[in-house]
Amino acid sequence: MKEPGGLLIGGIAAGLAGVMADLLSPLYATSFHEGFGLSNTQAGFLVTAALGTMGVVELGLAHSIGHRDLKRIATYGIVIASVALLYISNVSDNGFWSLLVGMIGLGIGCGLAFVAGNAALSFANNSERAFGILTTWYMLFVFVMMSTNPYLRQIYPIVLPYAAMVAVQVVCLALIWWKMPDTRIIAQQRAAATRAVQQMDPGLGAELERDAPRLNLFGPLPILLALAVTLSQFAVAGLWTFAQELGTTAGLSAEATASFLGFSQLVGLLGTMAPWLLGRWLGRGALGAAGLLVAGIGILVVPLVHTPMAYIAGNLAINLGYWVTLPLSLSVAADLDRNSGRLVAFILGMSSIGLALGPSLAGPLLGGTDTTLGGWVFGLIGLSAVPLIIAPAMAADRAVRAHRDEQAAELDAGYPDQSL
Repeated sequence: MKEPGGLLIGGIAAGLAGVMADLLSPLYATSFHEGFGLSNTQAGFLVTAALGTMGVVELGLAHSIGHRDLKRIATYGIVIASVALLYISNVSDNGFWSLLVGMIGLGIGCGLAFVAGNAALSFANNSERAFGILTTWYMLFVFVMMSTNPYLRQIYPIVLPYAAMVAVQVVCLALIWWKMPDTRIIAQQRAAATRAVQQMDPGLGAELERDAPRLNLFGPLPILLALAVTLSQFAVAGLWTFAQELGTTAGLSAEATASFLGFSQLVGLLGTMAPWLLGRWLGRGALGAAGLLVAGIGILVVPLVHTPMAYIAGNLAINLGYWVTLPLSLSVAADLDRNSGRLVAFILGMSSIGLALGPSLAGPLLGGTDTTLGGWVFGLIGLSAVPLIIAPAMAADRAVRAHRDEQAAELDAGYPDQSL
């Protein structure tokens, strides 16, 4: 089945606007440390403040997100984030506390936009495809921003890189108001079609109740999925925040490191398509475990082996594994709790908690000359997530099969999705 009109464009635009406090954390950490004169520990804490605030916003909206106007939430988020970015670029000489206010504001704005975009995509008929396309745009965005940042800093330090982020926010806002549908209407239409079909076919209702039951947000499967995502994000964010400085430690120049980190995102294009193209044949449980394993090995290699080749190989492994598991985890959340966005918002909140804690611990462990302890800590934390994703992913695969039967029955009965 086709997706509801405008859902992919609107959801991707909101998600892209909200991801700026997350995937661009090396830019903030580097500018705070080298441009603003703060210590690595202070820089890591500022990134933690933004990501922790994102997590609080996402968790706070988890229960009610399905009943809210996602277009309006995304708009509020983009306006707040844009103001925060402009504020940060203008208080760079005022010290830590002024920057802390700006990063908290950025976390609030990005959290609202991020949860709105991802919750919208939980209404997609093909969740693997929707979140795969979303993360592909994440990678392209990070590639452009990381690759051009050194040159923007040379032209107009501090102000121009932050102005570029605001420009992207404005474009995303225009796309949201142009395309994003009202997901509350989609949910009502689908619920009515499901009830009608179940009345005609009680056997189908029994299948849905068995393989796609209504989910308890704090049940075993959501908790396992949340732990897997949180631990993985914790490990990846810790390393990613100081990835640029680890590159220079490994023997690369600052310019070469920044360009490579942007380019390394492109290997994730292979990963982000994996759940969409391979998940139905391999199963998302096996695919998710493989992605977490590859990323965990990469996290071990980068801080433990200080050579250019090890740095390059480790980061490529991290990006490949990470971009497999991120869209896969969100698609699992969407399929376990279909047409509500609750579990997607909950997973995003837990993900942001992991993203927030990672940079805070990474400051003392990876921000100095000896990164051995940090390598072991973050590597083992990343690897501990491997077995946790299997059971939720397998349950999501069963739910998808049940919902496919439901969609087929709805079409046969003449109840097509009116939102197409």
